[in-house]
Amino acid sequence: EYVLVRMAVARHAQTPAAAIADLAEDLYDGVRAAVVRRPSTTPDDLHRRSLDPSPEVRAEVAQHPNTSSSTLLQIAAEHPEPLSVAQNPKTPPEALEQMAGSPWVHLRVRVARHTGTPPAVLSWLARDPLRGVPDLPPREDRAQAEREADARLEEGEQVRRAAAANPRTPTDTLTFLAGSPYRAIRLAVAANPSTPAETLIALSDELDPVRTAAVQNPAAPWRSGVASP
Repeated sequence: EYVLVRMAVARHAQTPAAAIADLAEDLYDGVRAAVVRRPSTTPDDLHRRSLDPSPEVRAEVAQHPNTSSSTLLQIAAEHPEPLSVAQNPKTPPEALEQMAGSPWVHLRVRVARHTGTPPAVLSWLARDPLRGVPDLPPREDRAQAEREADARLEEGEQVRRAAAANPRTPTDTLTFLAGSPYRAIRLAVAANPSTPAETLIALSDELDPVRTAAVQNPAAPWRSGVASP
């Protein structure tokens, strides 16, 4: 009960600075995390809190909008699973590139989704490591087969789907991903506003929902009267 009170005090906007300083050294992780979560926490304070032994506190530092790029880079380098760093829109490209090589699939997916990930890194995530994938079934048998394949989307394909949806992914990589046997990946390419016109034309010949996504893509050539779906 007293812990909940301290957490509430740590979150309150009118709590005096001296009380916040005491709560920042609280023995309970949740109280220290609540202090970090305050909107007024400064970059210097966040840097100090990034050294906290608690993953909960470090996660709050990694997600805080006031955390500096250098602190985010440090957390990404020093902790084995810096998922929260990949969620911060301010995370520097160097940290995102470093995390792209993580063995944690869900972390690579976050990097592939991040709007600050360098295009070259997105291309790497989309292509490497490239494992064997099943052939596309005949068109008349494709709908059910694709639903089943999407339901068991493999780990590497989850990363590729995230890259396929990222507008920063290079156009040649999007064209490459448009040939995936996984409908979920082709659907992401069809909806991506950076997908080139010729790729959208090819995807518009697919079954729904890929066709609908390609037809409705704002970059589609028929939007400007150049071609028709």
